[in-house]
Amino acid sequence: MRYWGTSMTLLAALALAGCGTDSKPATTSASSTTAPAAPSPSPSFATENEVASVIAGYEKDWREVAEKAGPCRFKYVLKEDGPLAQTERMTCYTNEVTAAISAKNAMRDLAQLDVPPSMTPLVEETNKALQLLVDADLESACGPAMQEPNGTKKCDTAMGAQMLGYDMVTNALDKWGPYL
Repeated sequence: MRYWGTSMTLLAALALAGCGTDSKPATTSASSTTAPAAPSPSPSFATENEVASVIAGYEKDWREVAEKAGPCRFKYVLKEDGPLAQTERMTCYTNEVTAAISAKNAMRDLAQLDVPPSMTPLVEETNKALQLLVDADLESACGPAMQEPNGTKKCDTAMGAQMLGYDMVTNALDKWGPYL
């Protein structure tokens, strides 16, 4: 009961404090009754770190696959016998297929961000390079991952397109240096 009485006393004191006597009549003006104009919403861009994190998540793998693509081509052509050589060729090919899948994922992730205008040219260049990996479509031309590429003319053409894509991707990745 004691808290109830103290609370009532405090409420009464606050109510009376708000009922002061002011001899000036209340005046209203048009400006005081109108709510201030809400500021127009400004675009909310992703931060540079958010955009760069998409690339950073894949950069190491793309560079590694691009670096090993040349030696892998020799393995495809030489077709050395033995389980180790066959495993190396399958691993090379699977890594190349995976690079195209991760390129597609990165493009999707970048598209979900509202990229700041300062980074738009770099993101567009990167997307064009990544699209080359996607467009090579190795699985359609050379067969599924976890197997050796089939070695057809169509596969050779797709592998060439993928190599061009690696050059373009690594060039684009080099420009991300200030952000990574």
